[in-house]
Amino acid sequence: FRVSLGKSTDEVLFDTGDGGFYSLNNENFNRLQPLGVLDIKSRGFGSASWSAGGKEKSSRKYRAMFHELTVDKSTFLHVVTETGNGGHSRIGAGLLKYGIVTLDFPGKKFWYQSYEDGKKDIKEDKWNMQIITGPENTLIIGCVWDSARSLVRGGEQIIAINRKTIGKIDPCDMFTNSHNLGIEGEEVLL
Repeated sequence: FRVSLGKSTDEVLFDTGDGGFYSLNNENFNRLQPLGVLDIKSRGFGSASWSAGGKEKSSRKYRAMFHELTVDKSTFLHVVTETGNGGHSRIGAGLLKYGIVTLDFPGKKFWYQSYEDGKKDIKEDKWNMQIITGPENTLIIGCVWDSARSLVRGGEQIIAINRKTIGKIDPCDMFTNSHNLGIEGEEVLL
């Protein structure tokens, strides 16, 4: 389905396996950036995600903010997203915080109904690095954004979080129980 991004649009997939709101692929970033519908907030390098196909290849990333993104008839303001190597941009399960999605698979249709009328400002702060599962089920630094380049490097193993030793971790726990690891909030000690 299509989402409106101010003066342009993006063809997206609805990905319930993506807990975020909107993920922009590199190809669409390169198409949309010159149109002035987004602001680049930061640059980074590394790997930021896993999928059924394995770990994403490390690459240059951009964190961008769209002033406006419209899904069906609902408009969201200040949408922060990060670029990735996937073949498609995606709307993730984060959309479900704001409304109900109905899918008609045989008819290939998508409907969205917001819980509340009016525009929704969803600006959010994000960490200056991303933590992913690495070799042998360890936690490692994935993508590192410019503001953290002097502090860490992508691929470095995390051995403790808030002084609690972290050993091997099941990748599913990383996605479903990261709050139990202390990986939440504005700041953690690595």
